[in-house]
Amino acid sequence: MTLYGIQTFVAGSLNVLIVVAALELLDLGQSGVGFLNSAVGIGGLLGAVAAFALVGRQRLASDFAFGLLLWGIPIALIGIFPQPPFALILLAIVGVGNTVVDVAALTLLQRTVPDEVLTRVFGVIQSVFIGTVGLGAIFAPLMINAVGIRWALIITGALLPVSAGLTWRRITALDADVIAPTKEIALLRTMPLFKPLPATTIDELALKLIPVRAEPGTQIIREGDHGDRFYVIESGEVDVSANGEHIGSMSAGDHFGEIALLRDVPRTATVTAKGDVSLYALERDEFLSAVTGHAASAEAADAVVASRLSGLRPGMASV
Repeated sequence: MTLYGIQTFVAGSLNVLIVVAALELLDLGQSGVGFLNSAVGIGGLLGAVAAFALVGRQRLASDFAFGLLLWGIPIALIGIFPQPPFALILLAIVGVGNTVVDVAALTLLQRTVPDEVLTRVFGVIQSVFIGTVGLGAIFAPLMINAVGIRWALIITGALLPVSAGLTWRRITALDADVIAPTKEIALLRTMPLFKPLPATTIDELALKLIPVRAEPGTQIIREGDHGDRFYVIESGEVDVSANGEHIGSMSAGDHFGEIALLRDVPRTATVTAKGDVSLYALERDEFLSAVTGHAASAEAADAVVASRLSGLRPGMASV
């Protein structure tokens, strides 16, 4: 959290440093401020691709520390080599680092902080973010006035590499203690319901999946029961029946239970294990919070419901 606070402090300073650098150091004029900020944004988009790959990795603490280096070193280099093309490239790297830091830090917190205090921890994080961005914006003009824009960039950029270096051993030691739910994340990513969700949300859901084993003949859900869980089949095969008639089968990678949760209706089919079946279950509230709380995922869920209800998969519509 301290390192994250230092990063947001540098972010607040950078908001001021970019303006002064564009006008006084790089001689880009007022339009140059927009160009430099756009470079950070483009880097953020590129970083989003890299960040998606981070979810499921075991070494997130190392990724977080590396992201801090991507944030700080380019800022310092702008002060050392103040050339416009070079500055644009360096700020794009800052954008990449920003995304990597955000995803790695927030995902790491989700994996290490107990659920009962996680909301409070994120509340503290938000307070730290707001406070340090403001302090950074105050610090930057004072530093520019004291040592000039070039040294202000160098000193501000050096804060993160120095901080990461001093704490590298402690922060990377977290990688040995935190187990990444890589298998569960890979399973969720294959499903249209969850594909649109942010990487951190998928990671959070993967941590909340409950392993379930069903022996041959076990009724996993029963027709007429209240819908309390969403299920994903990891391995094995199940039969689906309604009104006493067999209507289909499901196997590894398939899921069921979403209709009852999304439409708040009783189960209208029974799902029975054909052999030994391994599943993951997600509690009702956690499923609904994730799927309905994200517009693209809610749309994908509606599409799945509509597809099943329209008879594209006969008999499966009301599971």
